[in-house]
Amino acid sequence: MKIAVNTLPLLDNRAGAERYTQNIIRHLIAADPRNVYYLVLSKVNQAFYGSDQENAHNLVWGGNTRNKLIRILGEQAYLPRLVRRKGLDLLFSPCNIGPRNPPVPMVITLFDLHWLRFPELFSPLRLAYLRRALTWSARKAEAILTISENSKKDLIKLLGIPEEKITVTYPGLDPIFEKAPSPEEHAALRKTFGLGDKFILFVGQLHRRKNALGLIRAFQLLKEQGPLEYQLVLAGGEGDGSTEIRDYIRQQPRGEIIVTGCIPDEAIRTLYHQAACLVYPSFYEGFGLPVLEAMACGCPVITSNVSSLPEVAGEAALLIDPYRIETITTALVSLLTNPDLSPSLIQKGLGQARRFTWEAGARKTLAVFEKVMAARG
Repeated sequence: MKIAVNTLPLLDNRAGAERYTQNIIRHLIAADPRNVYYLVLSKVNQAFYGSDQENAHNLVWGGNTRNKLIRILGEQAYLPRLVRRKGLDLLFSPCNIGPRNPPVPMVITLFDLHWLRFPELFSPLRLAYLRRALTWSARKAEAILTISENSKKDLIKLLGIPEEKITVTYPGLDPIFEKAPSPEEHAALRKTFGLGDKFILFVGQLHRRKNALGLIRAFQLLKEQGPLEYQLVLAGGEGDGSTEIRDYIRQQPRGEIIVTGCIPDEAIRTLYHQAACLVYPSFYEGFGLPVLEAMACGCPVITSNVSSLPEVAGEAALLIDPYRIETITTALVSLLTNPDLSPSLIQKGLGQARRFTWEAGARKTLAVFEKVMAARG
């Protein structure tokens, strides 16, 4: 079987969809030497998604995919022609959207429906495009993968996708988070960002649905309860809530709340190992990779009791109501003052993290491919 993998909608950053795609490509190719994978790449992302394995071919399109219109043109016009010209058997689009008229059976990954849950965060034009593109992609796909049971429920309820068409394939842990940082990495990171011995951590882009501002306000409530020797560190790239967050931080004492910006995975890993806890109070997630990463690094977790996050956290985290800031503060007080709670969460978290592997996700994905092709005869 000759399988095309569409990466044209993806750039070269390290958000959730990009992490998923890079890892599922890598593990599919490693687990499946019988089939050949044709990776449809752009000049922008070829270093990120390309492969040098014998059962993989890198097909690089020359269009500038940083331009949204050119990116859409590449996916809707160039990609179908390429698949047809190469005589490929199956198209896998692991990034929400596929061609409107796929020339071969298509499997797509739909991560979540945050754009439907929070339409106010999108321009009318962007919202209209997403609604149309995801609807046609879901309709034209022979099978749909998604990354949590919660996302599966949303796809059924909000897009009307038949349940039998959807398979949940959980993400796993990027191998970099399985390694301990060196003493030099610890020292360098503390020096770079002016970190003290104790800090509370948030990891994620500064989008409003991630609720970093709610965490900042909960941190302020914690300070009001007495002297606080902890800093708050926000690690991640810019988002639609960046301006509001930075305006708020400017009103606080210098060095109390630190925004790192987009930093390498090695630095994120070091922060997990240093932090007193990760607080991830998102309003909505398709999965919630920072929860899994923190647990694997031995960092206690506080996260939301909504969307996919209880599914990922299991019994290994403190769950809060992200719409009630005081519940975040209460959880922080419990974790930071109870000497038995943190070690307990660490041990539970290490066990929970081991439940999610890319090898298992790749096997389930391959099984879906084979089922689709068998149905086609």
